[in-house]
Amino acid sequence: MKQVFISWCRETVSHSAAVSQLADRLAATGWLYLEGITEAAGADAVRRADMVLVVCSPGYQALLRRGDELFQAIEERIQAADRTCLAVCLTSADEAFVPPMLADGAWYRADTPEGYQALLLRMEELLSAAPETAPESPAAPSAEPPQSAGAAPEEVMEEADGPVAGSVLYSLPSRMQVATRYPAIVRITPAHEEETLLRDLEESLRSQAQIQNIPITRLMVVELLERDADALFDIQALSTPEQPVGVEGWGPTQWDYYITPRRAGQSLIIVRVMAVVILPGFGERRRDLLVFEQDVEVSAHLPSVGDTPLREPQVQPLSPKSLIALGEISSALDILARTLAPAWQNDLILLQARHAALQHDIQAGILSQEQIQLQRNQLIYHLLQLIDKASGGS
Repeated sequence: MKQVFISWCRETVSHSAAVSQLADRLAATGWLYLEGITEAAGADAVRRADMVLVVCSPGYQALLRRGDELFQAIEERIQAADRTCLAVCLTSADEAFVPPMLADGAWYRADTPEGYQALLLRMEELLSAAPETAPESPAAPSAEPPQSAGAAPEEVMEEADGPVAGSVLYSLPSRMQVATRYPAIVRITPAHEEETLLRDLEESLRSQAQIQNIPITRLMVVELLERDADALFDIQALSTPEQPVGVEGWGPTQWDYYITPRRAGQSLIIVRVMAVVILPGFGERRRDLLVFEQDVEVSAHLPSVGDTPLREPQVQPLSPKSLIALGEISSALDILARTLAPAWQNDLILLQARHAALQHDIQAGILSQEQIQLQRNQLIYHLLQLIDKASGGS
């Protein structure tokens, strides 16, 4: 039977219950949960298990630094070439406590359906790719080729054998308006199901969708990035970066994002698609398959495009006061520069200069936190006064 050792730290009642639930779910799929009552027994279980799961948490990170026999065994499994030690997170906050030695690989959100399915699939693939273990009792020599212990289903072996033809759809807008939130998606499916990529897709996303053919594996990783370092966009990922693809009856695998421009300008948004592969002797690795760059123009107001109106979401942009309340002073200044009457532009220029000087001093590190807060509050006060005077026509 497949054996798994779960290494974790008892912290809260809810955390312990979540670990127990994870063990029960794995047991229901044929994974025997090994227990180590003592330190020596735990270390032995770590070495015997087919798979080791490290449940990340603040307390576990502290335990890992103890360096006793159990955690030395854990470190040996982490450093092993077969990569059969995986990091598991049970909340989003736990992602900050992934052990450094595991941080360069993927970790799995076992508290979400997608994350648990990806974890289970990766465990099965790593097990099927593992080298043969010696039999428990001596056996007579045979001319027949050795068979895999555990007799993994033939279809799982074939699916994990290598890449297959696939298709990817990506849809993100090329024109945006400041402080307006826009949806973006990426979908991946096997090539023979390419027609499902456009199924149930909203018209605003369908009109800007692009489809390309790529090789795919059972696990794919998608990232949405901004090229420039000055953060023109706020990109919010709504999906797990690593997800299974081609699961029968599920349809295309989808990654969802929200993109909100912070200020007017022009930049590139990058769609990065990677395949998760297992290399003999090296374990799990990611391979880049596609890097698509989308030019995006952000304006304070959407322009007219003649007979082809923009198919963007009908979301009301935030007012300058709302932007100030959210801390987006730069975006508020940008909108005011385009909307204020000429009579108020000189006052606005002075506030823009004051804001630029404050940003410079913050980057130079010459202000204390108290000074920064004081100057920012004074700037906001004068900015709100200007908005009220301009709207009142005085």
